[in-house]
Amino acid sequence: LGTNPSSQHARSHLYESTLRAFEALSAAFLRQLPSASPQEVAMVCWALGKLQRTPHSCALLPALIEACPATITHQTPLGLANTLWGLSKVVWTAGGRSSMKDRDVGRQGQQKLSSSKEVSSSRSS
Repeated sequence: LGTNPSSQHARSHLYESTLRAFEALSAAFLRQLPSASPQEVAMVCWALGKLQRTPHSCALLPALIEACPATITHQTPLGLANTLWGLSKVVWTAGGRSSMKDRDVGRQGQQKLSSSKEVSSSRSS
């Protein structure tokens, strides 16, 4: 798409349509998240990683970060790799840059993953 007004309008329309589709799909998965399998969680994390961005208003990323610790012990090695890869690629943006709030959400997710790993280790001991 070039830089003429009609192509700018087409690009804007495509972006808005894509955003609406993303929000609808995110909302649908959020409703299914409580019963989602570890594989489904891993696949959604991978898909978000392929996008490399989520809209700042998206509730899906924090919900996935919250859900990941419960799925860790049931993940296959491939599922774990896809989950970690996807979450590592996501750039949750606000104004084109990661915000402190976003980094705090990531830090909270890391802490939850660490505490889940500790709980899992203590159960196997």
